[in-house]
Amino acid sequence: MLRCLKHRHERRSVIFGGFVACLWLLSANIHAADLPRQLTCYSTAFEPYVIDRGDEIVGVDVEIVQLVGRELGITVNFRLMPWKRLEHELKKGKVDCVAAYFRTLDREAYMHFTHVPLHITAYTLFVGKNSPAYAPLDQINQWSIAVNRGFKTTPELELAVKEKRVELVELNSTRQGFEMLQLDRVDAVLTNLHVGRYLTKQHFPGAFQPVKPSLSATPAYFVFARKKELEPLVPLFDEALMNVMIDGRYMEIFERYMGSSGAIPRP
Repeated sequence: MLRCLKHRHERRSVIFGGFVACLWLLSANIHAADLPRQLTCYSTAFEPYVIDRGDEIVGVDVEIVQLVGRELGITVNFRLMPWKRLEHELKKGKVDCVAAYFRTLDREAYMHFTHVPLHITAYTLFVGKNSPAYAPLDQINQWSIAVNRGFKTTPELELAVKEKRVELVELNSTRQGFEMLQLDRVDAVLTNLHVGRYLTKQHFPGAFQPVKPSLSATPAYFVFARKKELEPLVPLFDEALMNVMIDGRYMEIFERYMGSSGAIPRP
């Protein structure tokens, strides 16, 4: 057994080392090219990943992307836009970069996806503190669920909607969903597990709890518009993000917002 585990570890080390080496070889030929000195990227408020403080935009994803930008000598500024409109503008090439999207075949037609996830979205239902904390989706019936407008959900949830076991209520923000849940205008809020925990802790202490099990766990990636001049940034961004994860700076930023609990993407 020990020998088997040793071989597995060695095999993973070889694969990981090969991946890093490929990123280095790809980026080595690009560093000499002219890179933009500044980028304006977009997202929507999605605490703790993207937080609108009025006079500034902060958050885990914002700080990570700006840190990676500095590693590449690029100043990255962020602006906010509603999620549905943002994807429409990205499709038309009016937006250069976004944090963050799930990878789909449709989106690959107009987005350059990076390959190292910014974070993992564990889609989870949140309910009131006195509601059952265990509710598999196949046992849910006649629920109205708040969700961010324009967000991709899961095939299982889409099937539940089609079967009319669930009604989705599209809103402009997850926080708005929690406000409606507090007023009993919806039965649950669908969001990232870390987003739900952060919002509950910051704005609704003790009011809500996550339902087990989570519906899915999906990587979310930083993306560039599918423009020829932006494509060379993909391997550079991958390499810099990988380094930020390896040297612990990703964890430092994450824990500053969320504390030491919770899973984060690992190389």
